[in-house]
This record gives sequence, structure tokens and C-alpha cells, in this order.
Amino acid sequence: VPRMTGRVAFSAEIDADKENRPIRDGEILPACQAACPAGAIVFGDIADPTGTGLSGVATVSGLISLAVNSLLSAVLLGMLTLVYGDAVLGRRTTLRDLWTRLRPMFWPLIGAAFLATLLPILGLVALIVGGVFLWVVLSFTTPALVLERLRVMAALRRSWRLTLPAFWRVLGVRLLAMLLASVISTILALPGIII
Repeated sequence: VPRMTGRVAFSAEIDADKENRPIRDGEILPACQAACPAGAIVFGDIADPTGTGLSGVATVSGLISLAVNSLLSAVLLGMLTLVYGDAVLGRRTTLRDLWTRLRPMFWPLIGAAFLATLLPILGLVALIVGGVFLWVVLSFTTPALVLERLRVMAALRRSWRLTLPAFWRVLGVRLLAMLLASVISTILALPGIII
């Protein structure tokens, strides 16, 4: 297994000093990145668009390896469940017997593992979509509470009634406001980054 040694890092630093440049992205590879044949582990400068900071290939290969890992983990868990069940009952299990008993359940096991992986992801997406929806329709709650002197629940209902007919417009205005705030905060932070 290749390792990142002080000598390798030091020689990259010497080369960079000789050429009067910073160490380039990818000149030093950590051992875990060098040892991963699938390319699922990628380190780099995320600020360097030409580097390996955020690679589409690494993301896809990472997702593929996650899927394969989830499916194989389900099969292994099924096998271990049979082994532990037999051990509790005092029975010895051979590998052949184990596979003979697990083979009829292989596809249902894969399907269950797929659903057990997919459903939480869909739930997260639903939460995010629901969260964005609530972020928009409840955006006038404070103005309704303060300007119209409503109670909390009445202010929530009023915001809902005001924003729902113009949902996409309100979403666009809120996103534009976030973008402008982000640009302004980045501009204000630039002197600190440069210095």
C-alpha cells in the first residue's frame, strides 16, 4: 500500500520552491487515496476548478460503491442472522447449508436492502421540499404579526394566505435576497482572505 511519507511531501515542497510556485493539486497523494482503485476517495483543492477538489467521476464512483456496499452488507447481514439464529439454537452451520437457506431469499433481501436505502433518501428529499415550501409560505409571518398585530397562529395563517397565490414569485425574491446577501458577505470577507 503506498503511503504518503515525509520524504515524498518534502520533495514536492522542494520542487515547488525551486520553481517558485505553490504545491500543485495532486502532487501529494494520501495513502488512502493512492490505495483506492475505484477512485472513490479524492482529495484536492476545492477552490481549484482544474484540480481534483470536486470530481464528478469521484461522486459517481462513490455512489456506485455505496450502492454495492449497501447490497453486499444486506446479504452479509442475512447470512449472519442465520448463523446467529442457529448458534442460539445450538446448531452448527456450514457455509453450503447457509447459502442453500439464504439463496431463496436473495432477491427479496436485495429488494428490502434497496428499499431500506431508498426510502430514507426519499424522506430526506420530501423533508427538504417540504422545508422549502414552508420557508416560502411562512415568510410573511413576522410582518403579519407586527403590522397587523395578529396572534401567532393567526399570523401563520395570514402569511400562508398571502404567499400561496404568489408562491413562485415569493420563492424567487427570497432566493435572490439570499444570493445578494451571499455575494455581499463574500465581498466583505475578501480583504480577510487576501491578507
